[in-house]
Amino acid sequence: MLGWSAPLTFVRPADSSDWITFREKLGYDINAPLSWEERFFQLSVDSRGYLLVMQDFPGRFWKDIGRVNRPGYMVAGNIVCRTVSGIVRLPFRGINGFFQPCIYSVTWATAFLLNWTIYVSAVLGFYHLLNYWQFSGTIALLSAMHLAMARFFTWRLATISSSLPVIALAVAVMWIVSIIYKKAKTLNGDYWAILPGLWLGGMAWVKPQYDILAVGWSVLLYFRYWRAVIGSFVMHIVFVGTWIAIVIYGFSLPYVNFEVTQYRSGLWLFDDFIHWSWLEQLVYMIDYTKLYISIAHTSYGVVILGAFVIGIIVFIMQKRWRWLAFVTVAIVWNYLFIFAIRRYGDLYTGEIFYVIYPLSIWGISYLIQKAPAQWHNRLLGIYFVVAVFGNWALHPWRFEPVPLEQWYQLF
Repeated sequence: MLGWSAPLTFVRPADSSDWITFREKLGYDINAPLSWEERFFQLSVDSRGYLLVMQDFPGRFWKDIGRVNRPGYMVAGNIVCRTVSGIVRLPFRGINGFFQPCIYSVTWATAFLLNWTIYVSAVLGFYHLLNYWQFSGTIALLSAMHLAMARFFTWRLATISSSLPVIALAVAVMWIVSIIYKKAKTLNGDYWAILPGLWLGGMAWVKPQYDILAVGWSVLLYFRYWRAVIGSFVMHIVFVGTWIAIVIYGFSLPYVNFEVTQYRSGLWLFDDFIHWSWLEQLVYMIDYTKLYISIAHTSYGVVILGAFVIGIIVFIMQKRWRWLAFVTVAIVWNYLFIFAIRRYGDLYTGEIFYVIYPLSIWGISYLIQKAPAQWHNRLLGIYFVVAVFGNWALHPWRFEPVPLEQWYQLF
């Protein structure tokens, strides 16, 4: 709710680099005050493009080649919009109402409905995932509540882009890996991995976050489920490859991935990094490591990270080596992924929430056991409040307050 009220109470400076780039692309005056429409797009300058494609899919989609590599979020939004619009139009236009284009306002409303659906599904899915992993009900509940209040997650509720689904995708991948692990123990379970492999490919259709997929495959490789890994990987490649072929040969369009063409994600390692001296590489890695820790601090806050370190120590004391290996693999892949793509933001380090939150609660619960039993729940509640709201307080809104006289002008 605070995020949605931000356009009325906070404003991104009109001279920021985001707005200058956005206005130059549209031919707007870069020195003009923010318009009413721009205020609602200020949380993510990508929201306008996603809304327009979501409203007119597939017509406008094929004109916006920068999004052909990940149409899943826009397709889902368009389906929701057409469904809602069709139900409203049903008494007046019959079944044809489902096939008519969405209007702009309805697209906007259904996009927020889609965001809420993704948000709730991710939180509930994470809670049940931890129960499936046999964590206690307290750890599962508080970890899910942490995710529900995480600034890197709730902030994206007010944006219309493919950023929000990333967290839901992480939950889905962990569920898929857990199911494959269980099925692989049964007869012909390895071949059952074909269906999850298609689902993994479908998730890459929304937003490819291969550090999450790499964690899942690494876990299965650790347990030597070779055919499960190969089956899911091959079917994932088949899905993605088929979509690329449809774009290139079916619609005669270039397949563009801005992460590669514009941000040079991964390519800079071969174009630049490998040509540096070993000393330059070492200095860069040291600086990057400090930056990674800083981003993680922004995602979780010092209280949660401190509790996470305590959880790691407790796991070592309890000799839970497999869980420690899983946590290490998740962090290492995330560290390498961000290093390769050179995209720095709290959402990227937030992708490892599925190991950070449960271990932080585990560590705090271990310390609380030293206190009298009647204080356990109270101390956990105090920890949760301090951890969540402390992080929001240390990393407040990134926008400037709207002057009072401008606020009146909005109405």
